[in-house]
Amino acid sequence: MDAGFTLIYPSPKVGDAYAAIGARFGYQLDGEAIHRRFLSSWKRRTAENRANDDANAFTDEGRSYSWWREVFVESMGDLLKNDDDIDRVFRACFEEYALGTYWRSYPEVALVLTELKKRGTRMVVLSNWDRRLHRTLADLDLGKFFTRIYISTETG
Repeated sequence: MDAGFTLIYPSPKVGDAYAAIGARFGYQLDGEAIHRRFLSSWKRRTAENRANDDANAFTDEGRSYSWWREVFVESMGDLLKNDDDIDRVFRACFEEYALGTYWRSYPEVALVLTELKKRGTRMVVLSNWDRRLHRTLADLDLGKFFTRIYISTETG
């Protein structure tokens, strides 16, 4: 099964999370405005990425990291003072977004997975994600349900 928007979804909104992380670096940011910009950038870059099979950002950790950095910069880079702050705040946002703190599972997920596992169903995750998914699923206590987690940046 897939992970994003099948098992889990971001909460709070990305813009609110980025604004909260930015606040730790001394910035007062509008989470809703950042979220609108994030969605716009994410949608556009996702479409571009799908059209570019030869350099798909989600088949390599380095490309994925760069892709997310570009989305971040378009979402809030001009709101930060300098390149050093962009780098520091981005790294914090990128790493912290692996934490279960920023994700929720749908209410029925644990119930369904528990029942399937009880019935002996072997389940795997197959997702166009990056290495952070392992941490996210572990933090949400979901990783235990799967015999294997296949992530596109790890499998190519």
